[in-house]
Amino acid sequence: MNLLRLVFFAVWLGHALVAGGEEFWETAGGPPSNVAAFAWDGDTLYVSANIPYPGWSGLYKSLDQGVSWELVVYSEFGDISSLTIAADGVLYAGTNGGQIRKTMDWGKTWVAANKGLTATYITKLVAGAGGTLYAGTREGVFKSVDKGANWTPITSGWVNKNVSALALGPDGVLYVGIQGGVYKSTDQGASWASASPGPAGTNVYALAITADGALIAGTDHGVFTSADQGATWESRSMGATSGDLRALVLLQDGTLYAGTIDGDIYRSSDQGKTWGAAGSLNVSVSALAEGPDNAVFAGTVYGGVLRSTDKGATWVAVNRGLPIQDVIALVSAPDGTLYGGTERTRLFVSHDRGTNWTQLRKFPENGVHGLALGADGTLYAAGNRGVLQSSDRGLTWTTAVSETNQPDMAGGLVVSPDGMLFARTWNGIYRGDLKNKTWKSPRTGSPESTGGGLALAPDGTLYLVTYSGSVFSSSDQGTTWSRSSGGLTGAEVNALAVARDGTLYAGTNQRGVFRSSDRGVTWVATSSGLDNLKVSSLVIAPDGALYVAIRNGAYRSTDRGATWQALSRGLIEMFSNSYPLTLSPDGTLYGRTIGHGVQRMALLPGNPVGMALRSPATLAENSSIPFQAEAFYDNGFRHGVQPSSWSVDNPAVAQIAADGTLAALAVDTDTPVTVTATYQEGGATLNASRQVVVRNLTAPLKRLNIRSAANAFRKGSSVVMTAFAEYRDGSTNPVAPQWSIVSGTAAISAEGVLSIPDRSTDVAIGVKATYRENGLTHTATLTQPLAAATAKPYALRIVGQPELSGGQEGHYVASLVFEDGTLTEVAPTWLSREPASPIDAAGKLRAANEGKPIALAARYIESGVTFVAPEVKVKTTATTRSPSALKVRITPSTVLNPIGLVFVDWSFENFSPAIRHDLYAWVVTPDNLTIYLNNNGGPFDPPSFDIRRVPYRSNELLLPENRPMLHFQLPQGLKNGVYTFHAVATRAGADPGDAGLWVSHGSATVTLSRCVRGMGACP
Repeated sequence: MNLLRLVFFAVWLGHALVAGGEEFWETAGGPPSNVAAFAWDGDTLYVSANIPYPGWSGLYKSLDQGVSWELVVYSEFGDISSLTIAADGVLYAGTNGGQIRKTMDWGKTWVAANKGLTATYITKLVAGAGGTLYAGTREGVFKSVDKGANWTPITSGWVNKNVSALALGPDGVLYVGIQGGVYKSTDQGASWASASPGPAGTNVYALAITADGALIAGTDHGVFTSADQGATWESRSMGATSGDLRALVLLQDGTLYAGTIDGDIYRSSDQGKTWGAAGSLNVSVSALAEGPDNAVFAGTVYGGVLRSTDKGATWVAVNRGLPIQDVIALVSAPDGTLYGGTERTRLFVSHDRGTNWTQLRKFPENGVHGLALGADGTLYAAGNRGVLQSSDRGLTWTTAVSETNQPDMAGGLVVSPDGMLFARTWNGIYRGDLKNKTWKSPRTGSPESTGGGLALAPDGTLYLVTYSGSVFSSSDQGTTWSRSSGGLTGAEVNALAVARDGTLYAGTNQRGVFRSSDRGVTWVATSSGLDNLKVSSLVIAPDGALYVAIRNGAYRSTDRGATWQALSRGLIEMFSNSYPLTLSPDGTLYGRTIGHGVQRMALLPGNPVGMALRSPATLAENSSIPFQAEAFYDNGFRHGVQPSSWSVDNPAVAQIAADGTLAALAVDTDTPVTVTATYQEGGATLNASRQVVVRNLTAPLKRLNIRSAANAFRKGSSVVMTAFAEYRDGSTNPVAPQWSIVSGTAAISAEGVLSIPDRSTDVAIGVKATYRENGLTHTATLTQPLAAATAKPYALRIVGQPELSGGQEGHYVASLVFEDGTLTEVAPTWLSREPASPIDAAGKLRAANEGKPIALAARYIESGVTFVAPEVKVKTTATTRSPSALKVRITPSTVLNPIGLVFVDWSFENFSPAIRHDLYAWVVTPDNLTIYLNNNGGPFDPPSFDIRRVPYRSNELLLPENRPMLHFQLPQGLKNGVYTFHAVATRAGADPGDAGLWVSHGSATVTLSRCVRGMGACP
């Protein structure tokens, strides 16, 4: 198999175009490497990063806490599996090939340190005092007393010598974890004693020793601690985890971190006695290490390196500069999701156009040779032992079509619109009937499919070109094949594609590109302008443009191959490859590489030729729905756009906002309304219209229905429940019922957000909705199973109030949307694009009294994957403030000199009922004296006074029950006379400095006199 090595270099600007309208390449990312070991030396962190491809695995170092990595040395003797740094600064590296190398100059030069080693795999290395070294291997423990110059075995007689953990205590006691227990030696390996924790046969994968000698063991049965050198052990609970620990690290401050095979991280601050969750990485943890400033690094199994600087609250992928796995199969879903298969590991998914990748851990095979997506979204993957399928975005997998007669080692998959799945193998083309669930193997005499390419034409004809250039076609779904009388004999075909008009294109190994317009009978060379004739892959865009990858570049032809345009901006180097390019529906061109992951190029969108509007077909009166616009281009691509204007044909029925939100008014009967949008781009003006029906809700309600965003509830997640009223005329309308739990342990909010505890022992959760309409009560219940499996997140969503009044405060929540439909609330980084209407870290938005829409955005990083929520537009309405009279009463004072006042009514501003206001000052004229009120009981400045809030209990004041009254005493400096009291108010909890946005003046004139009858002499 020829391999393409693409090394593209550029800075990605989304879909923005560079100067002059030239496309450019950018290195996106790819499936991360496998990390086996760390070593920390001062400010330098070393890591062994391996991928299953020769020449890329090796030792890397970082001087900036993992922000970037640089190569120290490639490993020529196998993957580096263990690292240790001795007290004298010498770095030792052990490999899975049984080799040990050491460097005394930070990796510039290396020398072998293998004499006496007979092991085939170095699993662990530990440095002791005075040049002593211990090496754990699959053949036992070896010891060196001369800095690795010579080694001797010290575990003769052991039945199980497969060492998985190694630790040296401050007292010199050596502990060895094996597949089945723990051994310890108090005499540097001269003799051994069993010190095994847990049940018989417990596998010990990690060991840590505290400063005072406490021993912690990470096993497949959880974590154990010992205070007496392993004589006795105590099992420690880690909650609901399966407890299969694979890594431990003890920080200098005494904090312990543990990582499991399921990707969960736990933290302990009391020498392992108690543990708390510290994040979930969704990929198996293989190593943990401390970095500068108490940072914690996690090495994973083909998930790269992740770092936490906040005690495990968040984890961020830090893989820049580390090797990336090769992606040999790639497919793009309509929503932009990428699925990438590797040759020797698993299947990966990317939700951000190839930047970050997550392993689909439920995929049961190591190695993916072909991928395809069906029209219904089903994902098909060709593995080593057959074809698998997933209908839930890769969360779960089953055997595709049938377990009988499965094709082995399929190198390519094609799904036809009529429900046929074709798999290309070395023995020929297999056909899977998706409807009847049967596979048909190649018939005798059918063409072998060695190399070449398989393609499906728009008319249903299936074409196959072999590597030797023979051309075959089938018009009966692969039942019979016809060989073309022509062909490309000796051409060494690497790729095949069919245009919409049926034209065939073939990319060859040494002779460039060929075109056939007669079903493969005759072929014409179309390579004029190509710098190299070694064509490795080709793809055809919807507008017929042809893209090819050759040895030293990428090219495009818009005239059926007559001429070619180089696509070289950002392109450094290309080598031969048999992996095809992939073109996504949004116009992104992807290429796959060895060692550099996935490359991408945003193609020019072409000229806009049309636009379509999307929305629900109906909406209920007094409700709203969003409209979305999508522009179509002459090259077949499509993009979402924001129209410059919106309009409706009947404003008395519905009105539309600038962001495309249609709000329906009350109607007597079902009434249609037409929405029209206008969009301008590149001198072109596009218009589109769509009709929706505003439903009258007076029809009798037939039943209440509950819908769940997930097919099954998941522990530790949230699910949005919605209720719909179904009417006798067939229409439906979302309603806001009262929610309750009828079975299981869970909570549900008034908005229908169901929250399930992560330690629930229930097997199902039951939810009930109660709704009243026209005097009748309607109920509905929904019970769904409770699943323990952890789904993968794929999107971030913002939920909150769609509209705020000026001055109103709204609360917004961001939730990760998982592949099973469940939600988990997270704390993202918030952004408001209106500076006058800020949003804080807790999601609280204060709307300015400007009447402008507010665009909210949120960004969240989960397991190294960055999720960006689609912007949410919040409508705001400017509030008209109308002051009302301020009522003041004079009451006797308990203090001789000051006069006590009670301000009875301080509701003097007509805001939304959802906003509660607090007074914070009274301005008294003519002296312009400001009396500050502090409702929190703190100091008052200036001057001091007493303030209380008491419930109203006297009928004579004619105020609502429990209306608060403000009591305070006037200061000594106030003279007798006539004063006007002005009220200044702000919303609850606001800073007084914000009063300029919230001032309203109610006033009352009061004659004040220090002579209060019955309380002293009057002047």
